[in-house]
Amino acid sequence: MKGRWSICILGTLFLLSLIVSAGSGQQFGGPPWPPEQERAPVPKERAKGQEPEWEKKEIREMLETLRIWKMTKALELTEEQSLKIFPKMREIENAREEAGKQKARILMDLQKLLKEEKPDIDKVKESLNAIEKVDSELRSREERLREELKTILSPLQQAKFYIFQKEFEEDVKRMIAEVRGLRQKSMERKWSPQRK
Repeated sequence: MKGRWSICILGTLFLLSLIVSAGSGQQFGGPPWPPEQERAPVPKERAKGQEPEWEKKEIREMLETLRIWKMTKALELTEEQSLKIFPKMREIENAREEAGKQKARILMDLQKLLKEEKPDIDKVKESLNAIEKVDSELRSREERLREELKTILSPLQQAKFYIFQKEFEEDVKRMIAEVRGLRQKSMERKWSPQRK
């Protein structure tokens, strides 16, 4: 059973990577690279080794759809439970994403401060307090979600939920690593000199 899920998930992620590659202008067939004068400039996001924002959004949406589908089955959720749980989970995911962005901005400012010859200790303390505040607010939102889950799910479903979360996150990390490995191999083949 777990093998079928893995194949389904890998297939879905592989198709997504093909769609993303096609959408980003990568072509199949032909010479391994266009002549220098025909090459489009590499977008800044690509140059840094990051996915463009629209690709990240598509991947997140696909993973969320997969999570909903698998979680509904694993926890045997009723329609009523699903209508209560998934909006709350989406809310906490958005909060995590926003907290990550806030922390990244604060850390960039902190990094600039530390590069100064004589960093302003008060500003450093402000930045540290801001990071703690972001973390604290996120923890309290996650705690509220856990409390709300207790009112929606039975004790057995709660136990299944925690196990599902752990396994799903591990599966996603493994699949992402596999897809990156496949993509890397594909790029290596694409850019290596062709032998005749």
